Amino acid sequence: MRSRPFYFRLALSIIGLLLTTGSFGARVARAQNTWSQPVTVTRKVKPRRKYKVRVRPRQTVRVRLLSVQFRIMIVGPSGAATEINPQAVFNPGDRLRLAVKANQRGYLYIIHQPAPNQPGALLFPDSRMNNGQNEVAQEVEFVVPPGCPPAPPQACSYEVNSVAGQEVFTVVFSRDQFLDLPNTATDVMGGISPQFLQQLASQSEQQLSRPQPGDTAFSVRISNLNRADNEELIVPYILRKSGRSGTSIR
Repeated sequence: MRSRPFYFRLALSIIGLLLTTGSFGARVARAQNTWSQPVTVTRKVKPRRKYKVRVRPRQTVRVRLLSVQFRIMIVGPSGAATEINPQAVFNPGDRLRLAVKANQRGYLYIIHQPAPNQPGALLFPDSRMNNGQNEVAQEVEFVVPPGCPPAPPQACSYEVNSVAGQEVFTVVFSRDQFLDLPNTATDVMGGISPQFLQQLASQSEQQLSRPQPGDTAFSVRISNLNRADNEELIVPYILRKSGRSGTSIR
């Protein structure tokens, strides 16, 4: 098993790739087409999974590599959401939403940690979306927190606090359900420990792609390129906070 700081290093490496990629438009030339191109992968039976269809050892299938697209939106005083560069350093009072979609049918989990060493709360599945289920269809985008009105503005955006540092949003996308994560909004579960998230990432044999441009100005796509173990994709996104008051970028 990889060392305990592996998960945080993984998140930092993704941020580093974002910072060196530049803009997310046409400047990234000849990006690898992992979003829609089927390839041959070898299925791998994993422990603590609930398989919808039985998987045979060394079974090969033609499927897309697991990929997700995420984008960050900042919410203005009127409630309108505008996409923003995920490289940004956010300031107290900024109100944010996270949009995620996958390139194929599978199981989606979104987990938020207020700091890398603190337990995480489940943001998806959510009872207000997708009938509370985490099985998602191909290329259907989900936005957390869910939309409004009639909910008050505070309930449909995440407000950045005044504590400088990092928060972590982890996107997990899997071909089959994890037994150790909530799979419906009604599943009862406390905070998800950072140790569990670190273990989840360290036990995966995923090979993350460089961030690629998505289908909007600042959206980012990341894939698991490992064709010999393409059962899950775990992407931690670090939200960087300045902690300086009075400098909201809304």
